[in-house]
Amino acid sequence: MPSCINGVVLEDWTYHALKIVLNAGGIMGQYRHSISSIMAMTGNELGQKTTQLYQYEEGRFFYFLDEPKHKPKYRLNIVGHSSPVGSPILFWGTCEYAHGMNLNNFCKTVHNLLNSLKNKGHNIQCIRIIACWTGANGLAQRLANHLNMPVKGSLGGTRIYSTSNLRPTLNINRHFIDKPDGNNYYFPEEGDRQRRHDPAYGLYRWYYPQLSGSDCGFEAFINERISR
Repeated sequence: MPSCINGVVLEDWTYHALKIVLNAGGIMGQYRHSISSIMAMTGNELGQKTTQLYQYEEGRFFYFLDEPKHKPKYRLNIVGHSSPVGSPILFWGTCEYAHGMNLNNFCKTVHNLLNSLKNKGHNIQCIRIIACWTGANGLAQRLANHLNMPVKGSLGGTRIYSTSNLRPTLNINRHFIDKPDGNNYYFPEEGDRQRRHDPAYGLYRWYYPQLSGSDCGFEAFINERISR
């Protein structure tokens, strides 16, 4: 039987929430939270400040839309895994039977998804890849060059959690991106691993289409964003 929030069927609530935001221009936010803040949220807050994931069959990965703080209109968020720095650039989704994609196939697949969203009336202006090392290994920059569109990539590891794993009694199955802070609910071993081996965990940076000519370096300097 469907879960309810204050008497509203969850499936209907998530559908209407997405429709209201996309059609009326409401703020969806980044959906980045510390585990500590997730644990402190009420059921209503959890439903409003987290997101539902949608599956893209062609690429076998999940995605969602939001509005970034410093960019116009809507952003496409792509969820998956990527290869470490120094390895050939690959991306693979988290859906069942997901297959690895090389750089060329990934760029083409994202291009096809953007066209599909555009045909549905969604004006996508930028992208965030929620997968480890997508900034550091060059994937975000290459996608930005291919699409001529800003792409945000991670400088280290990154993780997306299900609310049902952390707050099972609320029966709300939505997702958020881990935003580390000093009071998070990590096991000590996990916190130590991040400090010692992945100091860039949770850090994202914007990558812009590379320009030709002498203005390239200045343009990149002006547009660079690093956020936790």
